[in-house]
Amino acid sequence: FSTCGGTILETFPCRDAISLTKTPVIVLLKSFKNGVLKTGSLSLQQHYFLQVDNEKKILSASEKPFLINKKYNCLTVITNTTSELKEFYLNLLIPEGSLPLDATLKNKMEFITIQPFTSYVLENQFFFPKSGSFSHLPAKTMDYQSIFTNEKMFTLTATADETSLDKDSW
Repeated sequence: FSTCGGTILETFPCRDAISLTKTPVIVLLKSFKNGVLKTGSLSLQQHYFLQVDNEKKILSASEKPFLINKKYNCLTVITNTTSELKEFYLNLLIPEGSLPLDATLKNKMEFITIQPFTSYVLENQFFFPKSGSFSHLPAKTMDYQSIFTNEKMFTLTATADETSLDKDSW
């Protein structure tokens, strides 16, 4: 921080930004560093499904569009494929353009410990209130120095359904 004529100048060394304020300010800055991708220690899979008459209808995000105003579930399965205990953070996001249902958060960061050769399962729910094409960043697993899974962002499409709003599935 520096001052200029009584005005506090804030300079952020990692960004090309300067902010001018006339009152004291607390600045919190979270900075990420590049991590090393470590493959082979964790397996992460995400499956989308629609609950229809007590049956889970699995969806392929690339084959068919999602329908608006329908409750979708995303099942995230992480498997420790090694003989070592794994501790890491799971970063989970619902697709852009969707809204969370039940106890689901739009963005969830959770610390997880997985025993050797076991799996961790997490389920979240969301729906699309309007049609469109939306970006989705799949779940990521990382520790302080390494990234274990690094799937690429992809696009989900949501289209209007000719049926009425299905509030019973919420």
